[in-house]
Amino acid sequence: MNRRTYLSLTGGLGSVTLAGCLGSVPGIGDDDTVDPADGFDSESERRADRNIRRAVGSLNKAAASLQAAESQLEDPETADFDAAEPAGRIADGREHLESATEAATDDQRADVAELRAYADVLARLTDATETVADGDLEADLETIQADIEARELEAAQAGLDEQRSDTESARDRLDPALETLEDLDRERLESLDAVSIADLEVGVETLSTVLDALETLQTSFASIVTGYEHIDAGERAFENGEYKPAKGEFETARGEFREANSVVEAGRADTPDGLAEHFEAASCRSTALESAATAFTESATAAGDGDHATADERWDDAEALLEDADRCGE
Repeated sequence: MNRRTYLSLTGGLGSVTLAGCLGSVPGIGDDDTVDPADGFDSESERRADRNIRRAVGSLNKAAASLQAAESQLEDPETADFDAAEPAGRIADGREHLESATEAATDDQRADVAELRAYADVLARLTDATETVADGDLEADLETIQADIEARELEAAQAGLDEQRSDTESARDRLDPALETLEDLDRERLESLDAVSIADLEVGVETLSTVLDALETLQTSFASIVTGYEHIDAGERAFENGEYKPAKGEFETARGEFREANSVVEAGRADTPDGLAEHFEAASCRSTALESAATAFTESATAAGDGDHATADERWDDAEALLEDADRCGE
């Protein structure tokens, strides 16, 4: 058969990137029954070719929908993505590939195998994009921070655990997609006029950047929660006159807050614009809390030395810094 037939009939789908153009994507539609005029040795080969071309069209439309969503991920909180559309296209593509195998030649079967791998990549990207473009993302982040400010630490940790589970699931889908992309036969897919693998790799990179930012925030928030737990423990010890244990708790809290700030500062350079304000708030909060923990430590040290005037003064300073931390992000 003439492999260039695919190119003449699918017409450059690799350039399609906007969801609004899906209705006009070149290629064979679901109801199109046009057969190539020549280049086939049998009717079964012609039927397999028709199903392969239809599969390419469906999968490319799914890729176009994904690329449109990924272009919005610079602000993941406002991204609008309906996973049902590309998922349906991928399912259609897989059905056409299954039909193609019934009467395919060896060369066509190799095409089918490569397109199945392409479909697997698109399915994983769809799942990961759905998680990242979740419309509840901003509300979830704000709820976690509100729980931290209210010292509702168990609730904050529960929210973090749930969000971490989501991002880990997305990462578990994304990493294998990248591995599969690297192993795809690009020359064969190009001959079938599948969407550019380079374009898909850009999408993977975009998703990975957003996930990196979310994971950084989650790590920073977790350290802040742990630091607050040690602040609470230190306050209880101090109230009981146990100044040395109190000092130890405050020092541990200071280390947690310092780590939270270090993590968030290291991740700010590549932060998507839509998450920048959360990084700013986390940096502000962890900095104020580290200073508060230092003041608490000095208060406990002074109290242990019998210098209660200094202890009271530094305690007041610490509480003022806690209030400063609560105002971060307002």
